[in-house]
Amino acid sequence: MPDPVISMSIKPAAKSNQDNFAKGIARFTREDPTFQVHFDTESRESVASGMGELHLDVYAQVCSCCTCDFSSACMLKTLIVCILNFTLT
Repeated sequence: MPDPVISMSIKPAAKSNQDNFAKGIARFTREDPTFQVHFDTESRESVASGMGELHLDVYAQVCSCCTCDFSSACMLKTLIVCILNFTLT
């Protein structure tokens, strides 16, 4: 499988939908090996990775519009990466 080329933060629009969001993400990652999600402990955000921005957008839309038991409005946003600059002596 090819490596993901883009990563974005993904989260449910409402905290009350966290369980449905987790179910949907688990299903998507099981069905599509090019879609990956992990939790970043530094930023405390779920990070979705895929083959392009459209790929991630489609999963966010499917998660929001699905009439299944895991319907949950999702929000995608660009990751903010903090780079620490320090010198070892």
